[in-house]
Amino acid sequence: MSRQGEAWPSDPVTGLRWWMCVMGLLYIFAGLFAFFLQERFLYLVFPRVDAATHADSYFALRTTLTVWGVYIGMIGGALLVGSRNPLRNVGLAWLVVATETSGALGDVWLSTLDHVNARVTLPAIPFHLITMALGLFFLWRSRSLEWKCIETMKA
Repeated sequence: MSRQGEAWPSDPVTGLRWWMCVMGLLYIFAGLFAFFLQERFLYLVFPRVDAATHADSYFALRTTLTVWGVYIGMIGGALLVGSRNPLRNVGLAWLVVATETSGALGDVWLSTLDHVNARVTLPAIPFHLITMALGLFFLWRSRSLEWKCIETMKA
């Protein structure tokens, strides 16, 4: 438990647990968003691609967005379940850091394309960087306890 007046809880696992819970909820929300609000999202990001004139491209984009939504939603569910014991499920936290890294790089790449609305993709980059930094910070704080947990599992 944290003492009153401390900026961070004294238990380093608590921060990682909360980060995993928050990221799990955000990932589930993003998965639902990608599944149910595809039309609006595709219009915002790819304003020049419409269903009438670019049927094959539009189908490919919708399929990719659906698969991404399922993928992100499943990671979110795994994070929520794994946050019950974060030290045993630290691989999920590293998966989120890697996913956010690829998301930031993907948004940078998408913003350089001509047919993509950069006003939508560029504001997402700070979100990716902040979640990566927080994840790395909480992983760094819990690293000594993680090694103790691994040694205990070996015994």
